[in-house]
Amino acid sequence: MRRPGLVAFAVVAATVSLGGAFLLPRALEPGSSEANGITLNLLIGSGNLREANDWYPGQSSVTARTDGTAIVVESGRSHGLQLISRPLPVFPGTAYQFDVDVRVSGAPAVLAIGDTDLRWYLAAHPMPPGTDQRVHFVFSSRSERRITVAFLAKPGAAIRIANPRLARR
Repeated sequence: MRRPGLVAFAVVAATVSLGGAFLLPRALEPGSSEANGITLNLLIGSGNLREANDWYPGQSSVTARTDGTAIVVESGRSHGLQLISRPLPVFPGTAYQFDVDVRVSGAPAVLAIGDTDLRWYLAAHPMPPGTDQRVHFVFSSRSERRITVAFLAKPGAAIRIANPRLARR
């Protein structure tokens, strides 16, 4: 008597499992927001009640603030700086462009695009002191489904970023 119920349960469980296995990769895709790109906000260190931070300082020795139009990050004389974005969804094997207004002073800096743990970088764009420009940085997502944008600099550097945006090419 219990066998038909057990068989039905096994068929339903197998169907749900197979359906989930086939749909999981789509759940990880960027979705419809990808069509218009991703504009990152200028919140750092603490969000507000309407939206979460898109940026985080990489270490406690960094001074980071927003002035309403840009994020300003400064390192001390003994430590460099890291400004790291939240993980951003991307399609694997796709070309993307990251646009940002950047001003670098004091020491050289690098704009780097990496995996979510920043264990390795997909691409890097060096920026010498005195850089004050709109950067259009094109890169491939390779096999990644999520990327992180990082600004890295040597001790004594200050970086100001505004209008950060990621878009598929």
